[in-house]
Amino acid sequence: MDPRSWSQTAVGFFSLTMLSLTRLTLTRLSLARLVLTGFVLGGFILTGFASPALAASARLDRTPASAAAYEAFALKKGEQPASRPLTPKDGPAVNIDWHQASAFCKARGKRLPSVQEWTAACEARELDFPWWTWEWTLTDVKGGEAGFKLLCGPGGDTCDCTHAYHTTWSNEVKGFRCARPQPSVTLLPGFKLQPGFKLQRRAGSP
Repeated sequence: MDPRSWSQTAVGFFSLTMLSLTRLTLTRLSLARLVLTGFVLGGFILTGFASPALAASARLDRTPASAAAYEAFALKKGEQPASRPLTPKDGPAVNIDWHQASAFCKARGKRLPSVQEWTAACEARELDFPWWTWEWTLTDVKGGEAGFKLLCGPGGDTCDCTHAYHTTWSNEVKGFRCARPQPSVTLLPGFKLQPGFKLQRRAGSP
């Protein structure tokens, strides 16, 4: 064989080999980049970069507590159910003070929502308002007397939370809804949350 032909053949073979290796490397890098992107996006979701509205609406019950549900809770605890001269059994749980509302939610493994959670969920149109009531929250009245909490409502027309009421007071237009606590999730081995970030729950999950 002519030395020049042999040299050209060797160079061609080497070039094809390097091209194949380059393509394989790029393919592997692309796959690795894709996997890494997936983990990053998943990390953003797990560590709380979901919108506040989504997180809040996922935690709040869609409807306020009903009179029937609260009376069943009160009877189970041996308490006298609140009188509701203006509210039928299928109406809202009213004539309930803040402490009673909080105890009801706690018995269900939940809690009252904060003003921020309630407002975000209301503005996202993720709450139902079958009754025209003010709703208790966890949020204290700033600059006011001790023992006063903010209530949200009534209804979802304005998503307003400016009504202050003492935690021991109640009447026929004061109701409440519960909120789920932060969910528990199983993280992959070695996965750690960054300080300051919180896990968020996806809407529609139990």
